Amino acid sequence: NEGVEFGVHITPFETSSGFRWNIFGTFTHNKNLILELADGVDEITILGSNVAAQSNYFAGQVSSVLRPGQEYGLLKGSVDMRDQDGNLLIDPSNGQMIRDPNPAIIGNPNPDFIVGVTNTFSFKGIRLSAVFDWKEGGDLYSNTVLSMLGRGVTKFNEEREMMKIIPGVYGDPNTYEPLMDGEGNKIQNTTMVETNTLFFGETFAINAANEWSVFDATVYRLREVAIAYDLPTSLLEKTPFGRASISLIG
Repeated sequence: NEGVEFGVHITPFETSSGFRWNIFGTFTHNKNLILELADGVDEITILGSNVAAQSNYFAGQVSSVLRPGQEYGLLKGSVDMRDQDGNLLIDPSNGQMIRDPNPAIIGNPNPDFIVGVTNTFSFKGIRLSAVFDWKEGGDLYSNTVLSMLGRGVTKFNEEREMMKIIPGVYGDPNTYEPLMDGEGNKIQNTTMVETNTLFFGETFAINAANEWSVFDATVYRLREVAIAYDLPTSLLEKTPFGRASISLIG
């Protein structure tokens, strides 16, 4: 485990009347590497299906695994076959992708870095603060998006009534090799996939390989906004409290 974390606290603006703007920021970068596993062990599943049961990946299950020399908790799941140039192999009988019988690493959930920034504005006992987060990189697997695609309720589905041709080249579903024409060239897919098969077949939606439901996990968000009022100390003189405030946080 190696990483770095540091924080910075600055006051970019302050007036004699009591107005003050404070900024507190943090930066975190961390990397967890698996150095080695027990003798004879090449992979350990820490979450998800048993990697020995290949059928689990065809059923849509994704695992989090440990591998020597790799980062912690890589995502492992089903993928579609490709040729050496990265072209999808398409079954010429139906125009759908050909599933790879072997699961593969489909994502790395570990972010590149995380930044947090808190801005606080204060004036005469009133404080307004806002917390912003920025997480860069990492991958996430979303079965929800996969399901929504199949049901036609995403922006991607605006043309869901149209037949499609999946970009790729024809392949042999038994040998997993590209098919060639008489001159030894790969044959581009020209087989149309009708609407129902496109969203429920071996394509990109409900019954798709896990790799199609992996997305960039980069996120920017306003995590919290709060406003607070510090009660005057004169109101606390006859109480056991030295300081009290009323806050509204959302």
